[in-house]
Amino acid sequence: MIVNRNEPCPCGSGKKFKKCCLKNENVIQLSKVKEERFFTQKKNLVDKLREFFTEKLSYNEHMRLHTEFKNRTGRSLSQENDQAFFTFWLYFFHRFEENGRGIEWFYSENQSKLSEVDRQFAKSWTELLPRIVQAVDATNSEVLFEDIITKETFNVPNNKEALPIFAPWYGTIGVLEPFDNQYYFNGVRVFEGPSNINNALLKVEDLIEETKKSATEVLIDYYPEILLESLKNERDTGEAIEQKTISEYKLDYNVHNHTVLQDFIHNEGFVIDKWDDKVKSVNWTSSWKCYKDSELSGEVLLADVYALIDINEDVLTFKSIDIDKINEFKSKLGKLGVAITFKEESVHTFEIPYYAEIRNTVLRVDDNTPQYFGMFAQQHLGNEIEVPIPKYNGHSIRELVEQGKVRDAETWLKQTEYLMYMNVLKQFGKVEVTADHNTARKILGLPLSPFVTGGENRTSSMENVVSSKDGFKVEEEDIPYLESLEFTPDTVDNFYSEDFVDFFKDKTGGKSEATVRKYKNSLVDLKELLERSSRNSWSELNYEFWEQLISKDYLSMYEVASKTLLKDFLSTLKAFTKWLDKKYSMSLSKDVTSIVKEYEEKLIEKLLVLR
Repeated sequence: MIVNRNEPCPCGSGKKFKKCCLKNENVIQLSKVKEERFFTQKKNLVDKLREFFTEKLSYNEHMRLHTEFKNRTGRSLSQENDQAFFTFWLYFFHRFEENGRGIEWFYSENQSKLSEVDRQFAKSWTELLPRIVQAVDATNSEVLFEDIITKETFNVPNNKEALPIFAPWYGTIGVLEPFDNQYYFNGVRVFEGPSNINNALLKVEDLIEETKKSATEVLIDYYPEILLESLKNERDTGEAIEQKTISEYKLDYNVHNHTVLQDFIHNEGFVIDKWDDKVKSVNWTSSWKCYKDSELSGEVLLADVYALIDINEDVLTFKSIDIDKINEFKSKLGKLGVAITFKEESVHTFEIPYYAEIRNTVLRVDDNTPQYFGMFAQQHLGNEIEVPIPKYNGHSIRELVEQGKVRDAETWLKQTEYLMYMNVLKQFGKVEVTADHNTARKILGLPLSPFVTGGENRTSSMENVVSSKDGFKVEEEDIPYLESLEFTPDTVDNFYSEDFVDFFKDKTGGKSEATVRKYKNSLVDLKELLERSSRNSWSELNYEFWEQLISKDYLSMYEVASKTLLKDFLSTLKAFTKWLDKKYSMSLSKDVTSIVKEYEEKLIEKLLVLR
């Protein structure tokens, strides 16, 4: 859309376009032009620096210095990075005896030959100091970096030219120069996670103690060694890592009756991953947990996987590293007789680092839930802060905080947040919602992360649920009600379980003990009668079923029953079916009310006869 300068601004401010958004556009464009000119001037000066050192250094001297740099960085850099970092070190850090650092030597010999612009740039570069900086806050337009030694802060433009990517808590060893009320990195740098940045800081602290020099002097004189520490992987210590042996067991069975196998899979409550004519995959899981997040309208269900079961034509293969589950599975299949027979067993062993764990997780995510929330659920920090960490001598993050080792705890939390952000970015191309690291920080009494979506209002939790093979799950808060109604792990799967709990809670909340006892006893009796039947849904309970249950089955449960007990049961039954009708738009209560009206007095008379 083309808008005339004197027309009303389309933003709706009421001002003329030239006084409103056009003015803002011009400011943005001018800022962009200034930034591009800044980069061009920097490149021109770098070209002059390159020419200067090509002239001043012989080939042999250049190679000697490059070899020194390679040795001091442990020859660990790629060819491309090695050349870039060597040049940066040559210009800004290496001291040429009486000539000082490279940039100082260049400026002293060329200041009279340079243009005014180049001279100003060169002089300012002699005054720049190396720093270890870390991102501590961010907006759409800027990233705030903090010098982790001096605590000075620097606002860097959040754009591709200044920062190719962004991540929480990442940092680098670099040189920052001011321009247009902001700061830009000068020279080559590699952004690393908080753990790497902490490694560099530890190296600086050790060198300060050893040499008695200032932090700035150490950063200049030992730049290659500090750079090496900042680029090391978490486990790249140069020492042999203790290993542990893992055994994976594989059991093969011949399947002679697929109907029996399918019933077995269903009755045991295994989770079906895929089941069609070609591929049949099943997971044996632990108790399910439910992940809830204030940034998520739904929820994520997850469970650890004990074992994997695959059926290929007439062969069932069972794999697990849990020997107890292996033996339990053998026992389960042994009860199926000739329907499934043992074929062979094999063991595959492999080694992993002592600190590592093998963990397989199965997830259930709603269609409307972004997939990355599954990643957040798998790494819920509310639980992780209690886990012993080998790096910290087996102490958990909570224990580190309690022991006053806050820097270690902060480094771990920041590294975890950084890695999750980078994983989401890699898999999904962008990060619309970050993982919740603030709930854990609240628990630990640590400052909140500014990078977490939702800020101080962000909350998340992990709750245990009882999961059934039919998909019904019970919230942890409902478990006492299930126990009160005498449900067991075997019967919690039944189709009526959830309705029993909801109805019981609805009718007994805040009521007297007598009322609670009435509904409890009546529902327990109804549950037992339903367990005796083969019905699988409320819609299967027709007039004949209710008539049999009320007129015959109920009293058959008791050798001696009271009039009060009977009336309580019938009253509860009428209330419950009416409640079901309202919930599911059914008409169960019509039949039940009619049958109760017909049989109640007859049943009371029968009770009197029994007496």
